[in-house]
Amino acid sequence: MKKKIFAFILTAALMTGTALAQSVNFSGYFNSGAGLTSVEDSHTLGAFGVDSERAQFRFRLNGAYRNEERTAGYNFRLQVQDNTSTPLSMLAYAYGYLNFFDSKLSLTGGLVDDSAWQTADWWINNDVGEGTGILLKSVNLIDGLAFGAAAYTNPITSAVDFKDVRYVFSASYTLADVFRVGASFRTENTVANNSSLLIGELRMLAVPNLTAVAAVSLDNLDDFSDKGNIVISETFAYKINDELNIGLNAAQFLYNRPAADSADIGFLFNLWGSYAIGNIIPRFDFVYMIGGQSHASSYHRRGYVNFSNTSDQIPYTKDDSVFSARPSVKINIDSKTHLEIGDVFYMNMIGNNSAIKNVFYIDFRWSF
Repeated sequence: MKKKIFAFILTAALMTGTALAQSVNFSGYFNSGAGLTSVEDSHTLGAFGVDSERAQFRFRLNGAYRNEERTAGYNFRLQVQDNTSTPLSMLAYAYGYLNFFDSKLSLTGGLVDDSAWQTADWWINNDVGEGTGILLKSVNLIDGLAFGAAAYTNPITSAVDFKDVRYVFSASYTLADVFRVGASFRTENTVANNSSLLIGELRMLAVPNLTAVAAVSLDNLDDFSDKGNIVISETFAYKINDELNIGLNAAQFLYNRPAADSADIGFLFNLWGSYAIGNIIPRFDFVYMIGGQSHASSYHRRGYVNFSNTSDQIPYTKDDSVFSARPSVKINIDSKTHLEIGDVFYMNMIGNNSAIKNVFYIDFRWSF
């Protein structure tokens, strides 16, 4: 922990000293709202933010600096939300970087959160680029090719332990206006409880106004036959004109559990559409999931848990399913402020029983 505190002080001193000479670009947002949750005869009013996922509110402040020669700079993010426990946990990331060969090669160090290989699908959260350590990244040394190698000691907010480093290797290739393919591999790290992980992604770029992404995640590679997890995700969206957008999101969950004598499988489908009428954008979402439930306390658009996910300590079985319908209206007050009003209806089917949950919400977001 002392090493982490020292690294934090050093990073803060570097940022402060540089800011005295050059300006820092700031951005961020505040998101919160209120939701009325109804389960049978029980009604609960509470705060939550759609963008903040499971948090009741979120305030995010980003800072970025780059010198005029574009050879050095730093980025940091301060984030406060209802589950922020310590001042240090407010620091989501803070890292400096040096660029070489016209920014085609860079060296980054600190609390790193690099999004160069972030997946563009709707479900898989790619956290392999996060950690306390260093990252060497190459972009377009060969046209369209990017690769990186990193050594991280821990997740962003955990205690430092140099005895167990996790290594990350990433690469992507983009053929302009045709496709992009990428992959990231993370080694196991027992101190931070990170299993080995492989993530791959394919994006189609050939059709204007079409978003088409397929991604796959393979976890627990060191003991895959007993604990292997596979998640496949697809994202399709098409902008028909300036007003009308339609899309289909899907995910498949395959978990190898020898004790169950078969692989556990779950399926999630999300069909949506939106139509812009000036600054007013009505939207409708349908969700059907086989082998999962709505999350107990989350009403964001990925608020579903597959039955093999034990982190929520809910006894799901592969016979469980959920159907959800969500009408909403977003009102763009200006380019940086919007209000969303909506209603989320869940029907959770557990065995032969069903449970209905409904949430009426008002969500506010202001960006700067």
